Amino acid sequence: MEPHANAGEGGGPSFPVLIQKADRQGLAALVEEHLKVLDPVAAVAALRHPFASKDVIEAIASSRKLMSVRSVRKAIALHPLSPRHVALLCLLDLTWRDLLDVGRETRVTMPVRRLANEKLREKLEKLSVGEKISLARLADRSLHPRLLEEPGTSVLSALLRNTRLLAEDLLTWMAIGNPEPAQLALLGQDKEWSRRVDVREALLKHPSTPRAIALALLPRASRAEWRSLSQDPRVHPLLAACAADLLEAPPRFRKIAAARE
Repeated sequence: MEPHANAGEGGGPSFPVLIQKADRQGLAALVEEHLKVLDPVAAVAALRHPFASKDVIEAIASSRKLMSVRSVRKAIALHPLSPRHVALLCLLDLTWRDLLDVGRETRVTMPVRRLANEKLREKLEKLSVGEKISLARLADRSLHPRLLEEPGTSVLSALLRNTRLLAEDLLTWMAIGNPEPAQLALLGQDKEWSRRVDVREALLKHPSTPRAIALALLPRASRAEWRSLSQDPRVHPLLAACAADLLEAPPRFRKIAAARE
C-alpha cells in the first residue's frame, strides 16, 4: 500500500506512522524510496527517529525542496551524525532561537556548536531587550562574556539564573569588564552568588560596588576575608576600617552583626 503524507489520504498509512514504526533499514529505505514526495513534517520525524543514520540525513539534505524549510535545516544541524559541512551549511539563516538550541546541544559536534554561537553573537545587537533576557536564561557559556556587557540589570538578572553560568565568568567580568554599580549591587544582593567566597571577595574589593552593598556583605565574610580587606590599600578606607573592627570584635558581636544582615 502506497503511503501518504497525511493520515487518511486514500485510506493508506501516513508517512509519520510508517516512520514511527520503521527499524533502521526500513527507515533508510522509506526515505530513499519516497524522497520526492516526502513533506517537511515527515522529514523532521525521520531526522528525529532514534534509527536516523547518516544515509537518512544525506538523503534528506540532497532534496532542495526539503532543505528550503527551516525546521528541516534545524533538525539536520541538531543531529550528531550530520556531516559537518552539511550541518554548518544549515546554520546560515536559522533564527536566533534555532541557533540557541544548536549552540547548547551537547550532542552536536563542537565546530557546529561554535559556529552556531558565533552567529548568535552576531545577531545579539539586533535583538530586543526581551529577547536578550530569554537568551540569557539559556545561553551556552561561550555567550556569557558578551551578555555580561549588556547595560542595566535585566539581562544580568536572567543570566544569574542560567545553570551554565560559572563563578569564573563573573570574576573575569568584574576583573577586566566594566560592571555598573547597579549590576554589582544586584550581584551582591543575590543570595546564591554572594555566598561564594570568591564572588563575595571580588565584590568587596571592587571600587564600583555601592558602599551600602559592601557593608552589608562584610559581616558574612570570614576572618581571612576581613584580614585581606583590612590590609589591601586598594580597598576603601571605610570598608577596610570596618573589616579591621570586625577582626577585633568579640565572637558574640560578630554573630549578632551577621544575623542582622
